[in-house]
Amino acid sequence: MRNVDVTVRSYQLGDAPALIELFERSVRDVGPARYSPAQVSAWLRGARDPQHWHERLAEREAYIAQTPDGTVLGWIEMELDGHLDYLYCAPEATRSGVADVLYAVLIAGARKLGITRLTTEASRFAESFFSRHGWQLDRREVITRDGVEIDRARMSVALG
Repeated sequence: MRNVDVTVRSYQLGDAPALIELFERSVRDVGPARYSPAQVSAWLRGARDPQHWHERLAEREAYIAQTPDGTVLGWIEMELDGHLDYLYCAPEATRSGVADVLYAVLIAGARKLGITRLTTEASRFAESFFSRHGWQLDRREVITRDGVEIDRARMSVALG
């Protein structure tokens, strides 16, 4: 694992376009290793509206990892009920420690808010990350997006 120099900050107005671009690159570049072309395409549909992203992110605990020059390498977001919704890193930041740094900041934020349990729906990629951090598999599920089935894992962790 290579480490990168990142700082983590809270989501700000104006971050949505960079996050959309990072999300699309991540799914498009990394997705085909574990998902079919149809699944990747369905996963990407509807991801381009910055206003929708901003409204959603503004209501959550959301943290951005960026390099000293301001390049966004990843983000993580949690609803205030403890549901971890998105954790994405740029393809070039995969296995670099960025996700670990973001996760640590989110856990500290969750504890500060008094949240005692986190839940998520993890992709095939994210499942191993969460397992490594002590999450348990609650059940597997298949969702249908635009007529395409995509499997994922419902997972949870208690914050001690």
